[in-house]
Amino acid sequence: MQFERVFFHFGAVFFLLGIVFAGCSRGSGNLKSDASPSEVQVTLREWSVAVDRGTVRPGRITFQTANRGTEDHELVILRTDLPADALSLRDDRVDEATAGRILGEIEPFAPATEKELTLDLEPGSYVLLCNIVETENGQKEGHYTMGMRIAFKVESSRSRPSE
Repeated sequence: MQFERVFFHFGAVFFLLGIVFAGCSRGSGNLKSDASPSEVQVTLREWSVAVDRGTVRPGRITFQTANRGTEDHELVILRTDLPADALSLRDDRVDEATAGRILGEIEPFAPATEKELTLDLEPGSYVLLCNIVETENGQKEGHYTMGMRIAFKVESSRSRPSE
């Protein structure tokens, strides 16, 4: 009889704990940090930026970035309403102070390596770009001006992002 009573109490405790933990694990859906990030594959090479999808939903986005070129490249995430090829320049690089708002950056990294960056992004228009400027044979070469840029959109779920 004593054994049945103890067994019954343990069973009731575990049942209640199960209900509590199940309720806690659902989350409210309002916290972006609870959601798994969406991933965007980014490939950098001379002289292009390519993505596996150009539109995602708002929230945490992880940019899995591979440098498949032969030179160091960087990835700058810029929020702007300007077209990707019309950003203001200063000294052969995008003027980050006037072109839009920088939300994140992967500093220059070597060829044949990969880096990632996770950001909380709101609906809007963005440009992904490399803003490195080099001097080669006495001439400045801006990676952005040579084509290392791409438009990117974050759209609400009412739109149809390509996922």
